[in-house]
Amino acid sequence: MLRRKALEVFVALLLPLLAGLPGCRRPPEPYCCTCIGYEKDVRAWRVKRLDRLKAKEGWLRLAGLFWLKPGENRIGSGPDCQIVLPARAPAYVGIIGLTGSKVSLKVAKGVEVTHAGKPVEQMLLESDVNGRREPDKVKLGNFTFFVIERGDRLALRLFDTRAKALLEFHGLDYFPIDQRFRVTGRFVPYQKPRTLAVTTVIQTTEEASVPGEVIFDLEGREYKLLPMAEPGDKQFFFVFADKTNGHETYGGGRFLVADRPAPGSNLVHLDFNKAYNPPCAFTHFATCPIPRRENRLPLKIAAGEKRYRKEPHRPVDR
Repeated sequence: MLRRKALEVFVALLLPLLAGLPGCRRPPEPYCCTCIGYEKDVRAWRVKRLDRLKAKEGWLRLAGLFWLKPGENRIGSGPDCQIVLPARAPAYVGIIGLTGSKVSLKVAKGVEVTHAGKPVEQMLLESDVNGRREPDKVKLGNFTFFVIERGDRLALRLFDTRAKALLEFHGLDYFPIDQRFRVTGRFVPYQKPRTLAVTTVIQTTEEASVPGEVIFDLEGREYKLLPMAEPGDKQFFFVFADKTNGHETYGGGRFLVADRPAPGSNLVHLDFNKAYNPPCAFTHFATCPIPRRENRLPLKIAAGEKRYRKEPHRPVDR
């Protein structure tokens, strides 16, 4: 009996000492395997987000936006050009012609320009038709340019592998990952998709197909967002604003993408930890949409991407 009593005392004294040794400590509470997996997923998404920004035709390489005027538009780095390229480009590259809705390119002699890997002397340039089609892309040394259509206007968009925005990039900042901003909403479709007008930062108006509403609960209240999606799209695209805009986040709102509901379901998973800045947060050569009134949320979404530390121009007033 005495030996047993002595053993119990010994064990009682020893356990606290063992608890402090490496390998004997209990894991911190709470321990959440699903949380760790989720954070890993968000961090992987952030890496891909950064890769897209820096990609061959990512927004950090955007170096120019030139609205075309009817007739001939001289292109080059020379002072007599209407489309003025960076000084590294030839003084005179050629002529961009605009006749009605048709855009043509005529290359000056001695200038090496290619399309689809083949030399170009002259050709018609097909636009992107408001981002719904792959445009004809022309290469000139470190530069790539093509025609975009925004509303009833046509412009030449220029990318540069040595763009200033890329060379001076300061990285992305994020709010801490917070699962409270990972919510499941329900999609309420319209009887037929509605075509709504969306204003851009350059004061043009574009049409967007809106198939319905996504209703969700956050912090004990119900909210809704209007998604953009063309028939056949597998994802919803949201342009939204919240009370962090102009302070912690970009003043012109942010973007969010979510998968459409699975067949037979109306559930949409909204993860605001994956909310991200529009291109206009990095370059003033972009033509970003502004959130519609219906998508301006009256609360702070302290999740996702924060405002860029070196914004190129003043945020949109709200």
